[in-house]
Amino acid sequence: MHNITKENFYENQIIHIEKIPKTPPILGKLRHTLHPKIDEWLHSNQFDLYSHQTEAINNVFEGKNVVIVTSTASGKSLAFNIPVLQSLLTEEDSCAIYLFPQKALAQDQSIKLKKILDFLGIDKKNLGVYDGDTSTEEKRRIRQESRLIITNPYGFHYYLPHRALFSRIFSNLKYIIIDEIHHYKGIFGSNFAQVMRRLKRALTSIGVNPQFILCSATIKNPGEVANKLTGQEFTIVDNDGSPNPGRYFVMWDLPMEDGTDIYKSAHTQTRYVFNYVVEQDLQTLAFVTSRKMAELNAYYSRTALKKQEKDSLVDRIISYRAGLKADDRRRIEQSLRDRNVLGVFSTTALELGIDIGSLDCTILSGFPGTVSSMWQQVGRAGRKYNPNTGIECASFLIPLPNPLDLYYVNNPDELMSRPHETCHINLDNKYILENHLKCAAKEAPLTEKDEILFGKSFPEAIEALEKKNIVKKKGKRYYYNSTEQFPPRSVSLTSIRESDFQIIIERDNGQSMLITYEEKSYVYKELHEGSIYLYMAVPYRVHELDMKNKVVKLSKDDGNTYTRARVITDILQKGKAEKTKVMEGINIYYGDVKVSETVVGYDVLSVETNERLSRKSLNLPALELDTKGVWFSIPPNYIEVLESEGFDFDGAIHAVEHAAISMTPYFTMCDRWDIGGVSTRQGSHEIDEWPVIYIYDGIEGGVGIAESVYEIPLELLKKTYTLISSCKCKEKCPGCVISPKCGNNNKPLDKMGAKRLLELLLKL
Repeated sequence: MHNITKENFYENQIIHIEKIPKTPPILGKLRHTLHPKIDEWLHSNQFDLYSHQTEAINNVFEGKNVVIVTSTASGKSLAFNIPVLQSLLTEEDSCAIYLFPQKALAQDQSIKLKKILDFLGIDKKNLGVYDGDTSTEEKRRIRQESRLIITNPYGFHYYLPHRALFSRIFSNLKYIIIDEIHHYKGIFGSNFAQVMRRLKRALTSIGVNPQFILCSATIKNPGEVANKLTGQEFTIVDNDGSPNPGRYFVMWDLPMEDGTDIYKSAHTQTRYVFNYVVEQDLQTLAFVTSRKMAELNAYYSRTALKKQEKDSLVDRIISYRAGLKADDRRRIEQSLRDRNVLGVFSTTALELGIDIGSLDCTILSGFPGTVSSMWQQVGRAGRKYNPNTGIECASFLIPLPNPLDLYYVNNPDELMSRPHETCHINLDNKYILENHLKCAAKEAPLTEKDEILFGKSFPEAIEALEKKNIVKKKGKRYYYNSTEQFPPRSVSLTSIRESDFQIIIERDNGQSMLITYEEKSYVYKELHEGSIYLYMAVPYRVHELDMKNKVVKLSKDDGNTYTRARVITDILQKGKAEKTKVMEGINIYYGDVKVSETVVGYDVLSVETNERLSRKSLNLPALELDTKGVWFSIPPNYIEVLESEGFDFDGAIHAVEHAAISMTPYFTMCDRWDIGGVSTRQGSHEIDEWPVIYIYDGIEGGVGIAESVYEIPLELLKKTYTLISSCKCKEKCPGCVISPKCGNNNKPLDKMGAKRLLELLLKL
């Protein structure tokens, strides 16, 4: 902490250091006897069970479904492994399914479990990792022999249509383990909840009712999330008895360019800190907010080290993200364990991933959107508790130049004391339900009794499928009637639209390589012609977007640039609002909206300076989105008030919209990219034609974000006012009212007009 202040790049950026002290463990007692071999294994590894572990195990042994809600590295896996291992040792045929949201975590748990099974004398054939990387021969062996099956939600979604192949496992299924349930939010969680209902339907048909053990980092509503995911009632275990290894939490401010309202590059600041730390031989994990930034930062970090002739470090810096091939992922994960990799730039692909005690430092390049995710990322370092040493790890929060990041950096006490957010899952999204009922009908005919399982939207969804001729009613049953042979292939868990565009790299030697698939909206915004796409820290340019055949072709690019799409958004209310209320003279509505997004072009920016180098136009069809929105109608007399005081009303309402969207994640578990907004001087004639600000879910059918905003509109506007009032810029900046998503090039914007408008609305 002291030496970094002597570096040339240091400009008094350290704004706050929070010393998080070490705390000792709190141990618990079991009310039930463990198998002698498990007792011996615990003793040989000097494991004393913490209070939350014993409480969880006691409740599981007493037949209850349990959700464990404790901090990162608190030993949650031990709490669910012990009951499973006990059943393997004491019950001849019992099986368990482990579901991990990411392959990195699944592989890490597999390695640990193999070692435990070896100690317990359980044949390793009883353990199998069953996912897209598993060979056909190994999958066949697992189905025939294994009793502990590790998989992931994406694979499980694909395997359910072949449930007859899993009849041995399903018939003897005692436990289902779902780890990291705080990751199952928004559209992913809403999709996965329907996958679990399809599983429950299959198990009920053969009279099987397994116990569930779920784990989560701290969230506000773990019982509700667990219930929505599985349809079961749960006992919550949240008395965290694990020790805290302690750490220094450093909040790093962004300096501004001299005499301007322009912040220096947050990515450059991240690389300054990253390179400094790895040069001290400290193994470091830097979290970034996108796949593109993971690749760019790794590339330029290595370039900087090479220029400094520190070649021994260059090959020890790597990027890690979704979309890598399986062998690349495995190689990076093993290199981290062996400490051959000293520094890695990663997306959230490693937030929930491998547990390596050697990590010395974490860097958060941007606030990850929620307090829960922040502590999850921070907890990746310093995972071993040693009472005989001082604090031996550090975490840095380096803000991006956006409102929520800078708000927290400028209000560190508020961040340190923030309660955890609510996690949203929507069981009534008709688009998601239609997709999974299509899959369910292929698995087995549906009946009206399935409404009990799939919920109140079942009749509307099944009627829609019947009109589309996807299902056909015969007697009291709905049979699958589509020509689509394998419906899960067209149903993504992370979107509602199909992920069916092939992304292909074309080599100079004429060879090509398929690297991944992406859905249409991502292709339009990130893989349009001329865009820069990075794979394994190598930049590629899109030279062809074949819309007809759904193919994107890439070729290597040697430039020092990246691209950002420009999107124009239009919005239309659909029918009458579902909810309405009036607060402080503001009319507030919630209901259905239709959003039209058109990618009109893109900007080419410098990686080093973030300066816009050029602006290009595109001609792509609009993307339409039927979703849920909340909108505020503002009394029209405020137009005259603001304009008489010299403010630009259109710029003021536009600035309030941007800032309010940026502060929405303060209240609910979402990212600013999960939501969108529009502001206009005159609203729809169907409502009141007043000036209006819309905030909408960026997901077909909505997942509850806009509805949660409807419940706290004044709180959101007050926090928006605090943000704008406290920002240190003179006119406008990305830290308050400038939005990187704005298709109107952030014009018009009137920061001081926004402040005045909020004063009028809030009666300040």
